[in-house]
Amino acid sequence: MEFMSQFRGWTNFEKIWAIIFTGLLLYTSFMWGDDIVGITASMSGMLCVILVAKGNRWNYFWGVINALTYSYVAYKAGYSGDLLLNMLCFLPMQFIGLYMWNKNYHNTSDVVAVKSFTIINWITTVAMVSIGTVIIGLLMPTINEFLGMDPNPQPFIDAFTTFASIYAMVLMVQRYTEQYALWFLVNIFSVIMWIIMDDMTMVVMFSAYFINGVYGWYNWRKLEVLENENKLI
Repeated sequence: MEFMSQFRGWTNFEKIWAIIFTGLLLYTSFMWGDDIVGITASMSGMLCVILVAKGNRWNYFWGVINALTYSYVAYKAGYSGDLLLNMLCFLPMQFIGLYMWNKNYHNTSDVVAVKSFTIINWITTVAMVSIGTVIIGLLMPTINEFLGMDPNPQPFIDAFTTFASIYAMVLMVQRYTEQYALWFLVNIFSVIMWIIMDDMTMVVMFSAYFINGVYGWYNWRKLEVLENENKLI
């Protein structure tokens, strides 16, 4: 896994998208006086989601940096769900995900082999995310109090983004394209959360995640077709 290999083979869309996002990020960071931690969280997050969309295992390197820096941003905002999500789930899952992807990538590249849902997978996902959101949402006031944080401004939205992100991360590690259905919703509600907190850097970050998710879904569908063609050979 050569470090610079992650930047090779980018499409024109990926290059243009990265440049536009970087410009928006720097502009909003300057206008809203964001600190270096918030900027680092956004930049590492951008690289992470682009590389996930490409099916490139280097995404886990940037995922570690993003989990650590975003945890600090969430702590300052009082979003205990996001804090615990990143420290207790996203951070360890980067290493688990890298291990799992290393066993299922094509030997000629850093691109992972992908797969798709059955009807049972869809039913299980909807049920689990719904139940998990309600349980965590009811526990949010107690969690914030236990951690010595300010009251959670949006406990049930935070609960949804927390549990749905955990579930989507598990699907990502298992190489399911349908992870993006959950990431779409997570990113929409995350934008709402950070608009409420008037943190435009985070709004830009999650808006970019949403747009990147559309590309990710499209690209993973292409990888599925490639995978099926390889099985037929």
